[in-house]
Amino acid sequence: LLVGTAYLARARFEVLTGFAPALLRLLRALARDPALPWAARWRLWAALLYNVQPINLIPDVVPVIGLVDNIAVICWALRSSLRRIAPETLARLWTGTPEQLDLLYRAARLGHPAPVVRGRDEVAAVDDGELS
Repeated sequence: LLVGTAYLARARFEVLTGFAPALLRLLRALARDPALPWAARWRLWAALLYNVQPINLIPDVVPVIGLVDNIAVICWALRSSLRRIAPETLARLWTGTPEQLDLLYRAARLGHPAPVVRGRDEVAAVDDGELS
């Protein structure tokens, strides 16, 4: 997901710099939110457990390619979890900028427009980068 965002995004450098921390905060919030369906949460926990165990499909000591299976498992868990939650829930849990949230929607290939968080309680839809 993070590797794919480089070519998916036509965003400025500022959007990409804060994307990884916001994504990690989202993963933590999704895994801990009891309001989310269990099917969405167990995938995130499975990805976490896979990444903390010492034995993977490709050992982490192999340069560069050793992390590919870890990234693939995280991408699978995130995309399949995001497809099972409401856009309003995602907007509520997202701590990054609206542009970063739009980047997440495009990178995860979610079919609906990305919600933009203007405040804690206010959500508006994005249509081709313009607020509606």
